[in-house]
Parts: sequence; structure tokens; C-alpha cells
Amino acid sequence: MDINEWWPLLDAESKTWLTLSHGDVVPDDILERIVMLGGAVDTDTWWIQSRSADGFRLSSQAIEWISMAQQV
Repeated sequence: MDINEWWPLLDAESKTWLTLSHGDVVPDDILERIVMLGGAVDTDTWWIQSRSADGFRLSSQAIEWISMAQQV
């Protein structure tokens, strides 16, 4: 499931964190919420920058998408 499908289903607290924490490692609890909503966290997904031992990070494209979604 793409970001435009799981984003509207995500809780307000997680949206706020993702909006304000650009480039930071996404906390496990928020990542779990995204996965529970159907967000695929494969490394070839466009909205993922990286998923490594230090954690999961959103891509710059995802950060831009979130910024635009918050303006609507």
C-alpha cells in the first residue's frame, strides 16, 4: 500500500511526529502503525530512504509529499 493510502488512516500523533521529524529515524511504534495499516516497508518502496540497523527513514520525496498533504 502506498503512502497516499495509509496516510489518511494514520493517527494524528504519528502524523505530527512524521511531519515535524524530517530525516529522523522513525520510532518502532510509528513504523508498526504504518505496517498495520498496510504500508509496505520494502527498500524499493519510493517513500523509504533506508531501513538499516539504526532504523527506518523516510525518503526526501515522502517528506515533500507529507508537507504537501498537511497543507491541504
